[in-house]
Amino acid sequence: MIGSTRRGTRVNRFKRKKKSRKWAVAGLAAALLVLVFVGYEHMPREFPNGPQMTGDGATGGGALPESPPPSRVVLLAPLSGVFAEEGEMFRNGTELAWDELKKQGVGAELVVHDGAGDAAELVDFVRKQAADPATILIVGHEPVETLSAILPICSSHELPVVVPANSHQSLVGQPWVIPLVSSDASEGGFAAALAGRWAGGKAVAALYEPGTYGEILLGGFREEAEKDGLKFHEAACPADDATALEMALVSVLAKEPSVIWLAGAPTWGARVVDLLADKGFRGRLLAPPCYADVYVEDLFGKVLDSLYVLRPFSPPRTEAAEAGRFAASFRERFWKEPDQNAVAACDAFQWIGEAFRNGQLTRRSMRDYFALYDSPERAHAGIGGAVFFDSEGRTQRIMRVAAYREGRLQPVDDP
Repeated sequence: MIGSTRRGTRVNRFKRKKKSRKWAVAGLAAALLVLVFVGYEHMPREFPNGPQMTGDGATGGGALPESPPPSRVVLLAPLSGVFAEEGEMFRNGTELAWDELKKQGVGAELVVHDGAGDAAELVDFVRKQAADPATILIVGHEPVETLSAILPICSSHELPVVVPANSHQSLVGQPWVIPLVSSDASEGGFAAALAGRWAGGKAVAALYEPGTYGEILLGGFREEAEKDGLKFHEAACPADDATALEMALVSVLAKEPSVIWLAGAPTWGARVVDLLADKGFRGRLLAPPCYADVYVEDLFGKVLDSLYVLRPFSPPRTEAAEAGRFAASFRERFWKEPDQNAVAACDAFQWIGEAFRNGQLTRRSMRDYFALYDSPERAHAGIGGAVFFDSEGRTQRIMRVAAYREGRLQPVDDP
């Protein structure tokens, strides 16, 4: 009896549980319907018609957030036109350095764009890059005319522009421009120090092209000469006024200078040195870095043995281990010797790679990383030399001297 009663009791309890569970399920379903209705009615009004499509078929309510695009670096270089050879050298140096950065784990994207094409197309391209937050840096290996067109766009978007090899004075003091070579005025100062050492007490002269560029080069020369106590003779040499040019050269040559600083553009300098050679000048001629290989052989044939050109970068010397490895890798890959453009590219992108490896992934942090190199003790050492920014933000880099030997400008020891 007891046993059968207990079995019956258990059966009856089980039946009651089944019945109560049915009611519980029904009640839960009703509650969920109410919650869904209330939740929809109180949905944020940013989506008045419910969840929206936000991409490739994904709904705003349920899709996982897309990972941000990789940081992007844009290279602008003249890959066509008059300076295509220089631009190609710079791109080759960039490619070699970038491949090494990839091996080191730098995951950024590199975009290369011809900066010598249509001017309006270039401005439009830069404007799009500046508006895209994925682009955190532009490297502009361009003449100042091109840079002048794009820098205002970049500055307005707080997009830093690294300028590896342009020394134009207008680049100084712009908060979002990072020149990696010294300014025109600094080049003039270095020329004065070098000319004084070469002269050894003999006469020195500075010939300058009337206009902004020549006067900036002369001003830097004059300032450094005053500091060093160097006496020199200066003369304005207007290439478009034959009489005035003749008088200036006769006046200067009467002082028998052993060194002459050519403070002006290469086309102006070519006219001046032709006349100097015709008048029998046999001393040293010192020129700023804009006297590139493309000009020297064609325009300065009369003075190739006495022309010396300042260089912020030089082709790497094999006796320096890192420079030697770079030169060997460059020759193996591209079947040619690296020039100053390739060196400039390597140094710039190695510095950029260091910033990436140190976690600088925004425009501002990338710019500020360069500014950390603020003294000779904290200079960035590249294969083209050490560079730092002084207390006023000006780029400081030691110049080297190149002479035309074996068909190209090559670094020379103190001649």
